[in-house]
Amino acid sequence: MRRIIIRLFPTIILIGLLIQCENNEDFKYDLNLLTDTEWGIPQIQETGPTGGDFAKNSPTIFYEDGRVTFGGVSDFWKVSSSTSLLIEQRQQIWQVLELTENKLHVEVLKYPNGEFMVRVIFSPIDK
Repeated sequence: MRRIIIRLFPTIILIGLLIQCENNEDFKYDLNLLTDTEWGIPQIQETGPTGGDFAKNSPTIFYEDGRVTFGGVSDFWKVSSSTSLLIEQRQQIWQVLELTENKLHVEVLKYPNGEFMVRVIFSPIDK
């Protein structure tokens, strides 16, 4: 019985790591460009019926551990699909249109119904 447990434990850890890696690989963009960058005040391009109250707090920072802060207010994020992020407590889907070193272009949708809220461009804050 002890041998089974000893052999099973590394297998469970390996499966967990593979699942985690699979989630990151499914995302179309480089998550390293997203995380630990201080994204400044968003430039609003277009708003929907519920987008007028979109938080303009600065900076927005995504952390590798799944936390995100909006002007110091904490929330949690995770990859939802190959091009989208779920912002949990705000109940938003951030559809990533473009992610580079100098730009985070997103369309924000209300979760779960997908109602369009706002389309914005973030730029990193120069240090």
